[in-house]
Amino acid sequence: VTLANLYMQAGETAKAEEALKATVKLSPKSLTYRLNLAGLYWQTGRQAQARSLLSQNQAELSESETLELAGFYLRQRDVESARQTLAAAIKRQPKATRLKLGLSEVELAQGRPAAAEKILNEVAATSGSDRLEALSRLANLNLSRGQHEQALKQVESLLKADPASDKGHLLKGRILLVQGDFAGAVAELRTVIGHNPAEISAHILLAQAHLAAGQKGLAMDALNSAIKLN
Repeated sequence: VTLANLYMQAGETAKAEEALKATVKLSPKSLTYRLNLAGLYWQTGRQAQARSLLSQNQAELSESETLELAGFYLRQRDVESARQTLAAAIKRQPKATRLKLGLSEVELAQGRPAAAEKILNEVAATSGSDRLEALSRLANLNLSRGQHEQALKQVESLLKADPASDKGHLLKGRILLVQGDFAGAVAELRTVIGHNPAEISAHILLAQAHLAAGQKGLAMDALNSAIKLN
């Protein structure tokens, strides 16, 4: 792989390709080696060849490897191939919640929030560790759609399961700020800052909450803290 990189830097694409093919031949089941070769194919306009290479042994990939493969496609802006990769893996492993979280991101990227919501609700109904992440994403999705009460219910479910979640308190602060409950927002955001004083977004939101409540001095204090951290 190092030799291939040197060839690429020297503009000798054909030699780089041969070096990468040699690594794949030595370890045909190595996703890393196939991704390296597929990346070269993609750079040189041979997307179909890259997809064909990466379609091999997909059923044998681990959950983390499947996510890595989907990530490769996303970096190439081939969202549909990422979606197909994750959907096929989930069909083989219907209880793989990490894959479902990944697919929900892809559905959102393709402008299908209803499909993403359906997937996230499936994960939120489980008892695994990914449930809290699903609740967080559902709350963010509903907040973005203006469904504040639903978002609040979901973030409260998150905080009931994990009362110390900074992500949950930050999100609840955002929701309460939008709803006009400035005192509630301040309380949630101060909780986040108490746990993690370096969380810039909490200081910025706190400044907004104080300003909305007419507390300009406190708003400036919070904003200055954010500027110092930045």
